[in-house]
Amino acid sequence: IKLNDAMNWSWANTTGCEPHKVTLVTGPSGVRRQNFASQLKCDPGYRFKRQFTTAGNYEFVCNIHVLMRMNVKVSK
Repeated sequence: IKLNDAMNWSWANTTGCEPHKVTLVTGPSGVRRQNFASQLKCDPGYRFKRQFTTAGNYEFVCNIHVLMRMNVKVSK
């Protein structure tokens, strides 16, 4: 994605109560992990949006489902 773009995580397609918690595993120097950590939620209406203001590679994981991973490359 481009620098200053935002990403929106959505729990909309979960059925019943399937909790998720987005956590930044690694990111560019100076990026605070707690700024990219969602709340632990099982609400299908929950949304978690973050803007990427630092270029580099970001690796995310769901703390509940450790095989749910995502890498985001932010370029200028």
